[in-house]
Amino acid sequence: MKQKQLFKRLIFGDFHGHFDSLAQIYQDEKPYSVIHLGDYFDSFHGTVDGMKQAFTNLLKLRNDHLSDTKNGDFVLLLGNHDYHYLQYGLEQYSGYNKGYDLWAHQQLQELWDSHQLKLVEYDYTSKTLYSHAGVTNTWLKENRMDGVDVQYFNEVNLLHLRFTYAGGGDWYGDSVYSSPIWIRPNSLLQDGYVDENGDRWTQIVGHTHSTMPVCYYPKNNRVGYPKAEDYNFINTYEQRPILWIMDCMPKYYIREMITIDGEVVSREIVKNDKYKLYESKKY
Repeated sequence: MKQKQLFKRLIFGDFHGHFDSLAQIYQDEKPYSVIHLGDYFDSFHGTVDGMKQAFTNLLKLRNDHLSDTKNGDFVLLLGNHDYHYLQYGLEQYSGYNKGYDLWAHQQLQELWDSHQLKLVEYDYTSKTLYSHAGVTNTWLKENRMDGVDVQYFNEVNLLHLRFTYAGGGDWYGDSVYSSPIWIRPNSLLQDGYVDENGDRWTQIVGHTHSTMPVCYYPKNNRVGYPKAEDYNFINTYEQRPILWIMDCMPKYYIREMITIDGEVVSREIVKNDKYKLYESKKY
């Protein structure tokens, strides 16, 4: 049997202006595809001009990547620190910066309107859902999206992503009613997305900051930082983490090996001691 050709896909956690480190990783890895989990704006280490330049550089990197016919997708997902600029003038959350709010709104609105900025990315073969914070069945039901195929999650009304939109909210976002840009791991574990066949999907998210990746397993219930032997997994439900939390950019990211059809063959967490990690802050 002819062995399938494999391609490299990288998944990056919350961006927050870390372009230099990301660009170095990209140059070293030369990925076929890329998924960003959101939060391109708001940072305690960046200036107004620095944040604008970092996002401009990211878009240029994306355009260069997509212009190469040998490459796959370069996906940008929406984060809560992007949402309040996209909803310019309606709501302002923690970290909101009036120094670039209108500029950020214009950039993000163009991307959203052209479907280049999305709420979720998905892989049917491995039943994996990528988003900024995660998708619950309760949130889908509240928004009349339960039973809808995952590809239609991106057609969400932006107002339904508001922090205070759904009932049963929590000041930290720790509620099964919270949207895919706000929910926290505790609630996501209670009510993670289950499809119409009754299969619970693996979710890869950022949003909840930590200095290292955190993985949750469905069988042995081990919760915490991954051990070395956990970095690679065989792609079966019993042996893979059900939730990966990756808001630890740029020190860690995920490397997937996929087929040309997007089937995930392996997934591993990559640690980058060579790259400077900004002092850990709570965003």
